Amino acid sequence: MNPVRQGVDVGGTTIKGLLVDADDTVLEQWTEQTPRDDRTGEQTIATIVSRIEASRWRTGIEAIGIVVPGLVDEDKGICRQSVNLGWKDVAVAGPLGDALRLPIAFGHDVRAGALAEARTGASARTPGVAAFLPIGTGLAAAYTHNGEVLTFGGLAGEVGQIRLLQGPHAGSTIEDIASAGAIARRLGVPNARRATDLVRAGDPAAVAVWNDALVILADVIAWITVTVGPELVVIGGGLSASADLLLPALTQGLAARVADAPLPTIVKAAHGVSAGAVGAAQLAADVLRKGARQ
Repeated sequence: MNPVRQGVDVGGTTIKGLLVDADDTVLEQWTEQTPRDDRTGEQTIATIVSRIEASRWRTGIEAIGIVVPGLVDEDKGICRQSVNLGWKDVAVAGPLGDALRLPIAFGHDVRAGALAEARTGASARTPGVAAFLPIGTGLAAAYTHNGEVLTFGGLAGEVGQIRLLQGPHAGSTIEDIASAGAIARRLGVPNARRATDLVRAGDPAAVAVWNDALVILADVIAWITVTVGPELVVIGGGLSASADLLLPALTQGLAARVADAPLPTIVKAAHGVSAGAVGAAQLAADVLRKGARQ
């Protein structure tokens, strides 16, 4: 059983929706701006409900998966804290299910992206451990083992929230300096693609900001390498659009940092910026399969 289902990935900048059928064929994609200053989550949920209702009569949606950044309680359907959204103890699954009267799967955006890459993406045929590192508005990591997501408690995976204590960026977090959103913000451009265009053109300010980010990102991947030992590191998020510029630099940076140890291969995510929404749709399918067995 694998019916039509909607995956929704709530990001700090945009909400991405992906509708897939029983064969995992994409029927519809949509993007909405994430409401700003929506500390209760009500505007965000209303936006999602409106978009789903607009196509529901045509598509026969049978389940929804929704994923958000930050610290989440999957079992209770609550976002405990999200820096990017400004949320604290926001109920998500309950209000969405009440509004749409459909089964809801709720999860973490990065773990959902890791699931998508492990099932149908870049790490689908990887034995052992794979790490998924999306570099977008925020920055976090998730891990899979033989295709299954590894779940830990606390701040596990929230590498972007580590605070830098030394150097020119002391006091800032890794996410403040090395995320795609941070790179664009520091250069005063609308997005990371524009920032990397400036890097390619040799703009001195852009090159300096880019190199700052590369140093930090290579450090992060080195930490992941020596603590988790992945076979593969999958880079996702908006910065992955510049993989030709990013991946060789990260590969070189990792080799310079880790001595006498097997190094993971660093690759671009197959699902790109849609990985979270794809994973959310897969979580929705899992909920339906679970219900069918009960």
